[in-house]
Amino acid sequence: MKKKFLTVLLAIVAALCLCFGLAACDWNSGSGSGGDDDSERDFEFSLSSDGSYYIVTEGPSTGDVKIPAEFNGKPVAEIGERAFGGCYKLKSITIPGSIISIKSDAFFNCSGLTAVYITDLAAWCEIVFVNFESNPLQYAQHLFIDGEEVTELKIPDSVTSIGDYAFHGCSSLKHITIPAGTTSIGGAFGNCFGLEQITVDENNPNYSSQDGILYNKAKTAFIHIPWGIKGAVVIPESITTIRDSAFNGRTGLTAVTIPDSVISIGQGAFYGCPIEEATLPASAIQSVAQDNLKKVKITSGTLERDAFYNCYSLASIEIFDKVMTSVGFVWDSGLDWCPIEEATIPSNFIRYIPQDELKKVKITGGAIENEAFYDCASLADIEISDSVTSIGWLAFDKTPYYNDPSNWDADGALYINNHLIKVKATVSGTYSVRQNTKTIAGAAFAEGFNSAHSGGDRRRTTYPNLMGITIPDSVVSFGEYAFWGCIAATSINIPDSVTSIGDRAFLDCAQLTGIEIPDSVAEIGDMVFDGCSGLTSIEIPDSVTEIGKYAFEDCSGLTSVTIGSGVTSIGEYAFTRCDGLTSVTIGDAVTSIGSHAFYGCSGLQTVYYKGTPSEWNEISMGYYNGCLTDATRYYFSDQTPTEEQWEESPNWWHYDEDGETIVLWTK
Repeated sequence: MKKKFLTVLLAIVAALCLCFGLAACDWNSGSGSGGDDDSERDFEFSLSSDGSYYIVTEGPSTGDVKIPAEFNGKPVAEIGERAFGGCYKLKSITIPGSIISIKSDAFFNCSGLTAVYITDLAAWCEIVFVNFESNPLQYAQHLFIDGEEVTELKIPDSVTSIGDYAFHGCSSLKHITIPAGTTSIGGAFGNCFGLEQITVDENNPNYSSQDGILYNKAKTAFIHIPWGIKGAVVIPESITTIRDSAFNGRTGLTAVTIPDSVISIGQGAFYGCPIEEATLPASAIQSVAQDNLKKVKITSGTLERDAFYNCYSLASIEIFDKVMTSVGFVWDSGLDWCPIEEATIPSNFIRYIPQDELKKVKITGGAIENEAFYDCASLADIEISDSVTSIGWLAFDKTPYYNDPSNWDADGALYINNHLIKVKATVSGTYSVRQNTKTIAGAAFAEGFNSAHSGGDRRRTTYPNLMGITIPDSVVSFGEYAFWGCIAATSINIPDSVTSIGDRAFLDCAQLTGIEIPDSVAEIGDMVFDGCSGLTSIEIPDSVTEIGKYAFEDCSGLTSVTIGSGVTSIGEYAFTRCDGLTSVTIGDAVTSIGSHAFYGCSGLQTVYYKGTPSEWNEISMGYYNGCLTDATRYYFSDQTPTEEQWEESPNWWHYDEDGETIVLWTK
């Protein structure tokens, strides 16, 4: 009986609905059809406080849902708080252009969403999303416009503002183009993990782009760094700060250039970035120095201890000339574990480069030390810039480059770029150093020069058939022992371009009959002309400030020496056993004469001092210089000595009108 009653009741209700065509909702709030796709599934709506639009307060929880643009003749303009919250069975959502606001957590935990459909991109850009759970793209990740999935998105010219969360989570996007008219952009692109590039119209007054990154117009601040950015990024020189985690997780970033203008890099700024190549100041090394780093250029700053710690893949390094260091040796820098194969460095960083696997090196400046790359077993490619000022002995001996016959010229000479490294002892006659040569390396003319590693006394092969060397005026330095083997050479010129002469450069060049030291030279080092017994006279220019120890030892042929007015110090044994020396002229700037400086100068008769007796007495005189102090000493006066001067000393001298000939004053 009850069952029959219910059947009759249902029939009456159905008849009433057919008669009056009533919708299953009331006039202000209630439920209604969701459109063609949702004719069987109802939404819940509420009317706005001003009565101008409807708000979706609840909708279908499964399948493909299409929100209507209108309801009861009014626009549907808002999706309410948690309207679809927890609807994890939703598959897709279609949002009409009428929506202007989506409230907090409207799509909270809609984890089953795979697509968001829209038809009006301009309207979408202007939706106010309260938080990221307001945007269904947080879960759907794929945006469709007019049924087509969007990967390349061009913002319409009419859009002036893109709000927060507008494309949050849309991983299908790869490229976004922003027009000139879009002058306000919020945090619109969070979690767009597939986004590789943002391009801004150059006429945009507020924004700009470079290498796919969104900046403010002046490029002084990052606006958005795409998650999917790939390849190389050059950070503008206008950037001074890189914030914490700025590039964190950008797994496509393989190369970065950080300008010297960057003074602060936040914690984890490049964490998780597989950077293989980096150009950056020294202060930024630790921010990118990870296992993947293969190639690095250090542009400025100070290299600190353990800078390259854990860079186990680093194969190429370039250090600019202005970079400094606070560490001592290769193991202090952390480079000792790096498989360096290629290095471009100034000379002062040679000691920091492990040489076990080094195949190619370019030295950009400075002085290359003795044995710098001695016995570097894989080094086959060497380049030395013109900025290198000097090269020590055996710097490249026993390397594949040195041992390769094709690198030596027909005269038996090895040049590396504009630097003379070695000339074989088979050379004969007068050898002309190549034009534009910058340096002559240590022991360049001392074939067979033995390494310090071998111990014992120094050895070299002599050059019995080499009669002379002509050096162009491009050369700036002679290395230590440069001409040691030139026992038969009677002439070797020192051009005006030379500023540095290494210790022992002319050691035992006994047949040299004359040498002219130009006023470009500031110092005569230790033993420079030791054993040059064929020299008869030496004039040391005013540019020289110091004469080293043993500088002219055993120059037995010397008869006269003029020491310029710039010299302040004469080293120990400087002229020892110059027994042919009869006269010496000493400038008034000399403040010290080392012990044995003139020891054994038994023929020394006259000393012409360019100062006064009182100034001579102020000189710090070393032991065993009796040959100097016992010689007749004359003091300088450019005018006829006064009575007072004659009382000080009976011996005075001056230059003749030619400025060279010494003339004695007579009372």
